[in-house]
Amino acid sequence: DMDNWDKDKRFMAASDLTQHINTSNRPLDVNQQQRICTAFLKQLEDQSVDVQGNAVKCLAKIVGKFQEQQIGEVIKKLSELILTGKPEVRDIYATCLKGLLQELPANCSTLACSNVLSFMLKGISSVPSPEVKEECADVLHDLLKRFGDNKVWWCDQESMTNALLNLLSQKPSLRKKASACIGVLAAVVSDRHLDSLVQVLLRDVRTAQGQVERQTYIQCIGIVGRSVGARIGGHLSDIAPLFLQICKQATDSGENASDGEHEVVENCLNAFESFASRCPAEINPFMDDLLALLLKLIAYDPNFYADDDANMDEEFDAEFDDDMVESDDDDTSWKVRRAALRVVAALIKHVPEKMQRLFPTFATPLIDRFREREENVKLDVFLAFQDMVQVSVLPRESLRARDGTSEEARGNTVGCERPVISSFYEQIPFCIE
Repeated sequence: DMDNWDKDKRFMAASDLTQHINTSNRPLDVNQQQRICTAFLKQLEDQSVDVQGNAVKCLAKIVGKFQEQQIGEVIKKLSELILTGKPEVRDIYATCLKGLLQELPANCSTLACSNVLSFMLKGISSVPSPEVKEECADVLHDLLKRFGDNKVWWCDQESMTNALLNLLSQKPSLRKKASACIGVLAAVVSDRHLDSLVQVLLRDVRTAQGQVERQTYIQCIGIVGRSVGARIGGHLSDIAPLFLQICKQATDSGENASDGEHEVVENCLNAFESFASRCPAEINPFMDDLLALLLKLIAYDPNFYADDDANMDEEFDAEFDDDMVESDDDDTSWKVRRAALRVVAALIKHVPEKMQRLFPTFATPLIDRFREREENVKLDVFLAFQDMVQVSVLPRESLRARDGTSEEARGNTVGCERPVISSFYEQIPFCIE
């Protein structure tokens, strides 16, 4: 019935067969496995989208019932079809392969890497079609996330890294997939290759010809930082000064800053947010410059004019053409303010020992930002201030216990240090105003 002319019968036949295989205690012989796999692979090319989607789900459910040889043949066939199959069903092949990779047991790690990796690498580096590259990058991302700790592929680290870096100059959708894949790759490569990857990305940031290109590389560094955690700490001596310089140059231009520059600054600040949470000790040498920059950027609003300036000449206001006023919809400076606030919040939460410096620096500016005109930024203002209040009022050991870092602290929070609680009390009247 899986070849029946009626699509509903084909659908039900596949579902019934899957249910029978999963409930039966009788193992399948090699011949049966081959016939079942052939039938499901054929349904992946079915004219009915419902039948195709059902075949994808069914294969993922029964793959555990197959022998390793049969599993290897199936995932190898799907890998080949992504490169050479019909373009209209290529995404079906990729979806099915990703589903199988998620369902495979851990002992199939070497099997999966040896049968999938070479095809995905070929698709990324040698096949000219952007659509094929996208699907291959997607599958490679899932493969490395699931089985990246298997070092059978380490001989391909350099070629894989170079192939993915080349995709960062492609169309936006492909750049996004390549960046995500580079992030997963960075988490499992050796320290030597991670160092090489970071140095290449930093070089590309410095030599980028346009804002979009620079933004891509900065964003990729941020993704790598979030993926590798504390391992990025050793590279902050190169990353932090460059990102601080980029932020200062882009925001010093004031009203002349473009949307592209705002997004570049936002990506730099997003990277600093991840650095603060994952390697707070390594960010300490750049704390002075970072705090000075954040103090400026949480209030960065070059297109906003104070009420006094706006009311200086009522006659001018009456005659001024509304079409000349820049719409808030065109103002992207709020992205900079929001990103800066999130860095402040990250520093408060992950570097509490600096609160005696952070509180007097940011308490009053954050209270002033309660009047923030963008609602989506105002929420981050309140969240940052909330974090500051909690760190100031709650005993330090209680905070650690709340975060699950100290079991002993859960039962002993009395009399613990509250380093800036008196400073917080001084700010309460200003909060009420």
